[in-house]
Amino acid sequence: MMMRLEPRAPEAFRDDPYGGYLAGRSWMYFAVVPELFGYALWGAPDAEDLSALTDLWRDEATRPPHELLADLSRVTHVEAAAFEVLASYIVQEAEVLSRIVRRAALVRPPSLAGAVASGFFSTVPASFPVSLWDDADAALSDLGVAEGAEVGALLARTVAAVRAVPEPLRDLERYLAGYLTAPSLEGAAEALGVSVRTLQRRLRDGETSFSAEVQRVRLDCARRLLVESSRSITDIALSVGFATSQHFSTCFREREGTTPKAYRESRRR
Repeated sequence: MMMRLEPRAPEAFRDDPYGGYLAGRSWMYFAVVPELFGYALWGAPDAEDLSALTDLWRDEATRPPHELLADLSRVTHVEAAAFEVLASYIVQEAEVLSRIVRRAALVRPPSLAGAVASGFFSTVPASFPVSLWDDADAALSDLGVAEGAEVGALLARTVAAVRAVPEPLRDLERYLAGYLTAPSLEGAAEALGVSVRTLQRRLRDGETSFSAEVQRVRLDCARRLLVESSRSITDIALSVGFATSQHFSTCFREREGTTPKAYRESRRR
């Protein structure tokens, strides 16, 4: 099974979540397949972060029953206020959660943050079974996920990619993913609900430019297609917005240090 995770707009995720994710300042919510949803937290999520995430979950009440992976392995600190937001959500939505979550596996962080995570469900009773793990592969195996190691590697890559993008630019990334062949600065600003000048300032603050972000998202998408599909390199190049396969190959080699063909072959061995 060839798996992928790509950024989605909230409306698109609600309609078709599978293979997509939504991300905030310190979290990512994703759906790999209909049977597996999950979220990852990192750093020191605060009450605002958890409020954004739980508000999103409240719109998920009609999902079919599924397993849930909660990956907290990258959390370094847990604020009391954030703890309270999550606890309140679990208590208030107990009936809904008992209906849609068959069971959950929580990957705890190391040190003190791990102790807090481990003790969470002893103080906040869950309406679904919860198991605790020290790594994602073991948690996925417990959830009965076939190819758990592959799913774990996919999640690790995706979280790393999300964390590498400054938060103000993540909405831009979602816009670009839907307009690879004909993106525009004006269209992006309108989609993000900001002025062109504000978007340009955010790009400068992130030490990047609109054209650089367009190329980054195009190459990210192309890299995924090289591994996950059998489409020709020319077809992939044109589908993600490059005018020619030669230009695509040049840009790809500059960033990855190898050709698209060699990259595909190395990932399929």
